[in-house]
Amino acid sequence: NRPTYDPNRFNLFSDDARRNRAVTDSFEPGSTFKPIMVAAALEENSLRPQDRLVCNEGLVVYRARRLRDHHPYGWRTLKEVVAKSSNVGMAKVGLLLGNDIMYRYVKKFDFGRRTGLKLPGEAAGQITPLSKYSYYTLMSVPMGQEIAVTALQLTRAFAVFADRKSTRLNSSHTDISR
Repeated sequence: NRPTYDPNRFNLFSDDARRNRAVTDSFEPGSTFKPIMVAAALEENSLRPQDRLVCNEGLVVYRARRLRDHHPYGWRTLKEVVAKSSNVGMAKVGLLLGNDIMYRYVKKFDFGRRTGLKLPGEAAGQITPLSKYSYYTLMSVPMGQEIAVTALQLTRAFAVFADRKSTRLNSSHTDISR
């Protein structure tokens, strides 16, 4: 954020001009969400960074859903899946985790609710309720679709990765930084 108005004369500007977009605006995080689901796979001991996933030369078909990568990839390690931003590789992570585990980690990272910092106009973002998860969701959430977050929520989630000594963001968190 940056002031797009003179803070000394804030009353001359609309609420929209003074809005703190990092806390008020939700967006679909896309590939920036991939590390969250990789953290879930690591924490659940479902995958290790060096484990290899077949990325089907950039195409995966699951039921009626066809998903493509921007480049055709063959076998990639989990680290490479994230580095190359492979949607197919992340869909495989989602299929491995399943809806229940994915949803649990979306909640563990506190997506879908306000941070509690008491900033004016803070949005909660939006998550799909587990009861509405489908096989589309299974492949969409790992690549940051079907979820809306604020920049503040995403920054807070990444703080877990940045500060490995402090594994709790607040008292409701468990150790998800491994």
